[in-house]
Amino acid sequence: MEVTKTTLSSAKIFTLEDERDWFAYIERSTDDKVLAIVAKNNSKVIGSIGLHKIVNPDRRASLGIMIGDKRYWGKGYGREAIVLMLDFAFTVLNLHSVYLGVFAFNKRALRAYSAVGFKEYGRQREAHFWGGKYYDIIQMDILESEFKSSRIKELILEPQQA
Repeated sequence: MEVTKTTLSSAKIFTLEDERDWFAYIERSTDDKVLAIVAKNNSKVIGSIGLHKIVNPDRRASLGIMIGDKRYWGKGYGREAIVLMLDFAFTVLNLHSVYLGVFAFNKRALRAYSAVGFKEYGRQREAHFWGGKYYDIIQMDILESEFKSSRIKELILEPQQA
Protein backbone atom coordinates (compact mmCIF):
# COMPACT_ATOMS: atom_id res chain seq x y z
CA MET A 1 0.00 0.00 0.00
CA GLU A 2 2.80 2.43 0.81
CA VAL A 3 4.23 1.99 -2.68
CA THR A 4 0.98 2.02 -4.66
CA LYS A 5 -0.70 4.91 -2.81
CA THR A 6 1.39 7.32 -4.91
CA THR A 7 0.28 5.85 -8.25
CA LEU A 8 -2.84 6.52 -10.27
CA SER A 9 -3.85 2.89 -9.82
CA SER A 10 -3.72 3.09 -6.02
CA ALA A 11 -7.40 2.28 -5.55
CA LYS A 12 -7.35 -0.74 -7.85
CA ILE A 13 -6.62 -4.36 -7.09
CA PHE A 14 -4.70 -6.12 -9.85
CA THR A 15 -4.80 -9.82 -10.54
CA LEU A 16 -1.94 -11.70 -12.15
CA GLU A 17 -3.99 -11.70 -15.36
CA ASP A 18 -4.34 -7.88 -15.15
CA GLU A 19 -0.55 -7.58 -14.87
CA ARG A 20 -0.04 -9.88 -17.87
CA ASP A 21 -2.54 -7.85 -19.91
CA TRP A 22 -0.71 -4.62 -19.01
CA PHE A 23 2.67 -6.01 -20.09
CA ALA A 24 1.14 -7.32 -23.34
CA TYR A 25 -0.35 -3.88 -24.02
CA ILE A 26 2.98 -2.13 -23.35
CA GLU A 27 4.82 -4.56 -25.63
CA ARG A 28 2.67 -3.68 -28.65
CA SER A 29 1.95 -0.01 -27.85
CA THR A 30 3.40 2.71 -30.05
CA ASP A 31 2.20 5.40 -27.64
CA ASP A 32 4.18 4.11 -24.64
CA LYS A 33 7.86 3.46 -23.94
CA VAL A 34 8.35 1.63 -20.64
CA LEU A 35 11.70 0.53 -19.23
CA ALA A 36 12.83 -1.30 -16.10
CA ILE A 37 14.84 0.44 -13.39
CA VAL A 38 17.66 -1.86 -12.36
CA ALA A 39 19.89 -1.69 -9.28
CA LYS A 40 23.52 -1.19 -10.21
CA ASN A 41 25.00 -3.46 -7.56
CA ASN A 42 22.96 -6.61 -8.28
CA SER A 43 20.98 -6.04 -11.52
CA LYS A 44 17.69 -6.51 -9.65
CA VAL A 45 14.63 -4.90 -11.22
CA ILE A 46 13.45 -2.38 -8.62
CA GLY A 47 10.87 -0.41 -10.60
CA SER A 48 9.81 0.99 -13.93
CA ILE A 49 9.67 4.29 -15.76
CA GLY A 50 7.70 5.17 -18.84
CA LEU A 51 6.68 7.77 -21.34
CA HIS A 52 2.96 7.46 -22.00
CA LYS A 53 0.45 8.99 -24.38
CA ILE A 54 3.19 10.05 -26.78
CA VAL A 55 1.46 12.60 -29.00
CA ASN A 56 2.57 13.79 -32.42
CA PRO A 57 2.58 16.42 -33.87
CA ASP A 58 2.47 18.04 -30.41
CA ARG A 59 5.68 16.14 -29.50
CA ARG A 60 4.73 15.57 -25.87
CA ALA A 61 4.30 12.67 -23.48
CA SER A 62 3.37 11.90 -19.89
CA LEU A 63 6.00 10.52 -17.50
CA GLY A 64 5.31 7.79 -14.96
CA ILE A 65 7.77 6.22 -12.55
CA MET A 66 7.57 3.71 -9.71
CA ILE A 67 10.27 2.21 -7.54
CA GLY A 68 8.51 -0.72 -5.95
CA ASP A 69 11.28 -1.93 -3.70
CA LYS A 70 11.36 0.48 -0.75
CA ARG A 71 14.93 -0.50 0.12
CA TYR A 72 16.00 1.53 -2.93
CA TRP A 73 14.07 4.69 -2.06
CA GLY A 74 16.16 7.79 -1.34
CA LYS A 75 19.26 6.42 -3.11
CA GLY A 76 19.06 8.48 -6.32
CA TYR A 77 17.67 5.77 -8.58
CA GLY A 78 14.49 7.72 -9.32
CA ARG A 79 16.28 10.94 -10.21
CA GLU A 80 18.79 9.15 -12.39
CA ALA A 81 16.04 7.21 -14.18
CA ILE A 82 14.07 10.42 -14.78
CA VAL A 83 17.10 12.22 -16.21
CA LEU A 84 17.92 9.28 -18.49
CA MET A 85 14.29 9.06 -19.65
CA LEU A 86 14.15 12.82 -20.29
CA ASP A 87 17.37 12.60 -22.30
CA PHE A 88 15.81 9.77 -24.33
CA ALA A 89 12.57 11.75 -24.75
CA PHE A 90 14.23 14.93 -25.98
CA THR A 91 17.24 13.51 -27.85
CA VAL A 92 15.96 10.27 -29.39
CA LEU A 93 12.19 10.77 -29.61
CA ASN A 94 12.53 14.50 -30.37
CA LEU A 95 9.77 15.45 -27.94
CA HIS A 96 9.11 19.07 -27.01
CA SER A 97 7.68 18.57 -23.52
CA VAL A 98 7.13 15.93 -20.86
CA TYR A 99 4.42 16.34 -18.24
CA LEU A 100 3.13 14.50 -15.18
CA GLY A 101 0.68 14.65 -12.33
CA VAL A 102 1.75 14.05 -8.73
CA PHE A 103 -0.34 13.85 -5.58
CA ALA A 104 0.31 16.75 -3.20
CA PHE A 105 1.11 14.40 -0.30
CA ASN A 106 3.97 12.79 -2.26
CA LYS A 107 6.72 15.13 -1.04
CA ARG A 108 9.55 12.79 -2.08
CA ALA A 109 8.36 12.80 -5.71
CA LEU A 110 7.79 16.56 -5.70
CA ARG A 111 11.40 17.10 -4.56
CA ALA A 112 12.74 14.69 -7.20
CA TYR A 113 10.73 16.23 -10.05
CA SER A 114 11.71 19.77 -9.05
CA ALA A 115 15.36 18.76 -8.70
CA VAL A 116 15.50 17.58 -12.31
CA GLY A 117 13.79 20.69 -13.67
CA PHE A 118 10.04 20.05 -13.71
CA LYS A 119 7.93 23.12 -12.98
CA GLU A 120 4.42 23.30 -11.56
CA TYR A 121 1.93 24.67 -14.08
CA GLY A 122 -1.37 23.89 -12.40
CA ARG A 123 -3.41 21.95 -9.88
CA GLN A 124 -6.48 19.84 -9.86
CA ARG A 125 -7.84 20.79 -6.48
CA GLU A 126 -8.99 17.96 -4.22
CA ALA A 127 -9.04 15.59 -7.19
CA HIS A 128 -7.64 12.50 -5.45
CA PHE A 129 -9.33 10.73 -2.53
CA TRP A 130 -7.04 8.66 -0.30
CA GLY A 131 -7.32 7.58 3.31
CA GLY A 132 -10.48 9.53 3.97
CA LYS A 133 -9.09 12.84 2.65
CA TYR A 134 -8.96 14.72 -0.63
CA TYR A 135 -5.63 15.82 -2.09
CA ASP A 136 -4.63 18.09 -4.94
CA ILE A 137 -3.00 16.64 -8.04
CA ILE A 138 -0.11 18.91 -8.98
CA GLN A 139 0.56 19.21 -12.71
CA MET A 140 4.21 19.63 -13.69
CA ASP A 141 6.15 19.72 -16.94
CA ILE A 142 9.56 20.31 -18.44
CA LEU A 143 10.35 21.63 -21.90
CA GLU A 144 13.07 20.33 -24.17
CA SER A 145 14.84 23.71 -24.09
CA GLU A 146 14.81 23.76 -20.27
CA PHE A 147 16.28 20.29 -20.02
CA LYS A 148 18.95 20.87 -22.66
CA SER A 149 20.01 24.26 -21.26
CA SER A 150 20.26 23.02 -17.67
CA ARG A 151 23.21 21.21 -16.16
CA ILE A 152 20.95 18.67 -14.45
CA LYS A 153 22.10 15.79 -16.65
CA GLU A 154 25.74 16.37 -15.75
CA LEU A 155 25.04 17.04 -12.08
CA ILE A 156 23.09 13.83 -11.60
CA LEU A 157 24.86 11.40 -13.91
CA GLU A 158 28.54 12.42 -13.84
CA PRO A 159 29.25 11.99 -10.09
CA GLN A 160 28.01 8.39 -10.24
CA GLN A 161 30.11 7.60 -13.30
CA ALA A 162 33.37 8.84 -11.75
